[in-house]
Amino acid sequence: MSRTLSAQAMAVPRPGLADNPVVRMSLVMQGGLFALVLAASSVLLAACGGDNDSGSATPTRFRSTAVSVGEGNQAGASGNPASEPGKAISAPSISISLQPQSIAVTSGQTATFSVTASGNGPLMYQWQIDDVKIAGATSSRYTTGPLSIGDTDSVFSVVVSDVHGKVTSAGAKVSVRPPETGVTAPSITSQPRRQSVFAGQTATFFVAVESSQTPTYQWRRNGVAIPAAIGGSYTTPPVALTDNGARYSVEVRSGAGSTTSADAMLNVTPEATASR
Repeated sequence: MSRTLSAQAMAVPRPGLADNPVVRMSLVMQGGLFALVLAASSVLLAACGGDNDSGSATPTRFRSTAVSVGEGNQAGASGNPASEPGKAISAPSISISLQPQSIAVTSGQTATFSVTASGNGPLMYQWQIDDVKIAGATSSRYTTGPLSIGDTDSVFSVVVSDVHGKVTSAGAKVSVRPPETGVTAPSITSQPRRQSVFAGQTATFFVAVESSQTPTYQWRRNGVAIPAAIGGSYTTPPVALTDNGARYSVEVRSGAGSTTSADAMLNVTPEATASR
């Protein structure tokens, strides 16, 4: 004995489609077998998506939309890269190629820090200690005052800026050791003296120092260090009248401290005066 189950499904008209046909489905079940009989005056393929009123089938189209997700700022919420000593740190317009370096000094000595940076325009500098601005420290080099044991582990850094933005250098730590027993800073026992020479001659300046350690020297002309002038005396190249009035001094350093001499003036006389 066979049983036939019949069902009619009326297609729901879509807007713009006229006279949707009736799809008749007959499900025939016999002996555990199912046969699906589809009878219809026409099969409406456009029920899955047509785009005209004629009822003609139109293939369904799927459009893939690419979504672009921008990369997050890997530097963190602040947008500034983490400082790493010895590595260049860059801002949109500023690059730090040489970071301030940590230094160890003896109590009573000073410490000098410097930075090398480049950018698209004039750069401005602001040094800071433990993230606090240091008044007047606004050049690429900064020298502290005499340091004490309590200054140990202080961190010095510099903010470099231009009209486009700013970047902060890596921090440089200072270590201050106590002075050695019996070790004293060098003292000058004989100051450099005034020298008078004729134009075209050289002039030599001397200094005498007493020190418990081997000292080092740095001669200066009008306050500016003279390259390679690092001995106990300094001889100028042949001088000109334009050198008249120049002032020479020397800074003497040792592991226990430093001292700077008084200025010694250079007098230059025209050569014609010497023949009279």
